Amino acid sequence: MPTFDFLCTACNSTFEFSRPFGSTEHPKCPACGSKKTEKQIAPPVIQFKGKGFYKTDSQKMATPAKHTKPTEPNKPNKPTEHNESNEPTKPTPPAAPKKEDSKPK
Repeated sequence: MPTFDFLCTACNSTFEFSRPFGSTEHPKCPACGSKKTEKQIAPPVIQFKGKGFYKTDSQKMATPAKHTKPTEPNKPNKPTEHNESNEPTKPTPPAAPKKEDSKPK
């Protein structure tokens, strides 16, 4: 049987009383014996323990990506002899073939 809270209107004491569901019986106050008692509204005493009770429990958990490419560590730019700044140097074009003199010796 559920337990309900009651308030005595004669002496203002609060007490608990167990009665079956659907019963409208008002118990006597244990302090003064008056029948002028009122049922108090109280939240239900229920506890949800474990998984599966909340909306977020049924969702799949995000799993980290297993196939990630390892990143290379940052390599600092090495300055060259001719280039003091850290700007990349432009490649030099290939040398042009030498022209031979058409003069006979």
